[in-house]
Amino acid sequence: DTLTINGEKVAVDSLTTGSVYSFVATEDMTIEATTVVNRYHAAAEITGEGTVTEAIVNCNEDHTYTINAEDGWHIASYTFNGTTTTLGSNADVYAQVYVNNMMTDTTITVVFERNAFRLITTVERGMGSWNVDTIDLHYGDSYDFIATADTDNGWHIDRIIVGDSITMYTGNTSSVTYTINPVVADTILRAYFAINQYTLTASVSGEGTGTINPVGDSTVID
Repeated sequence: DTLTINGEKVAVDSLTTGSVYSFVATEDMTIEATTVVNRYHAAAEITGEGTVTEAIVNCNEDHTYTINAEDGWHIASYTFNGTTTTLGSNADVYAQVYVNNMMTDTTITVVFERNAFRLITTVERGMGSWNVDTIDLHYGDSYDFIATADTDNGWHIDRIIVGDSITMYTGNTSSVTYTINPVVADTILRAYFAINQYTLTASVSGEGTGTINPVGDSTVID
């Protein structure tokens, strides 16, 4: 790092192991060389959302790359020393890579990807349909699911169940849009359809006698 002769620092451009410095000795001289340990950069290149521990490390010391994915993301792969490790599951949110006895700068390349989820629709009762049966989406996406009753055959939407959430519908509702925003997990949407019902009221008026059977309100199914 530095060279001192008789207490005076000598100006040199650079000193490394094995450096040669020449001078003419005209008296007894004291020569001192000061050395410092080499330091190396443990760097990271990141694609996506996550963190990787970087550091400046002394020569021959170890370093641990700790890889953490952000919420909703996972580790797709990491490459170090020319070797690529492929992961890719939503559960792959943490990994460590050990570097022993660092002797040079190193770089790890890490790719994070958004979690993928599958959303499924079902018709649990009655006649009707969804605009999609199964769709694969990613964390943070938004999607409009549309349930439509078979009105030609007299059906309406009774309820939509998504997880622990139950949405009831009154009247002869023929179509509803259920929006999931944001997508954060695998999900099943269940539709329940019911047959339309109507009330008929019968009464007798005017002169004379006559009967209607039944009298009053009657419920009929479409």
